[in-house]
Amino acid sequence: MSFEVKESLVDTIKEHEGYRKAVYMDTLGKPTIGYGFLIEALELEEDICDLILMRKLEKLVNTIRFKFNWFDDMPDKAQDVIINMCYQLGVNGFARFSKTIQYFKNREWNLGSKEMLRSKWYMQTPNRAKELSDTIKSIEE
Repeated sequence: MSFEVKESLVDTIKEHEGYRKAVYMDTLGKPTIGYGFLIEALELEEDICDLILMRKLEKLVNTIRFKFNWFDDMPDKAQDVIINMCYQLGVNGFARFSKTIQYFKNREWNLGSKEMLRSKWYMQTPNRAKELSDTIKSIEE
């Protein structure tokens, strides 16, 4: 037997729980988010994660464009690598790659790809870093 969720029920729960976009501690001191979603009991289906990822990427790209005025002039492959790195490291973390960024801005892809591998990031996630470095090296203009 299926249960039909009534809009009035949803509205009442939303009113009682309230909405919080960031993690907060509930009245029992347990991490919670959204409309009272207890983090330790939260399970996300892949389609929901896909939606969250798309929203995060939209916000991230806007932040990247604001912080790096040269981003839109980069080739698509370079933009993808920059977004990927910012997703993993944060925009401020990526900004610390000053030599790499300078090589990108100068369109010196081979030097930029090598510089990416001279980092703590490469030591921590070598497969990802190597793959992204290889993508930069493959750029031809």
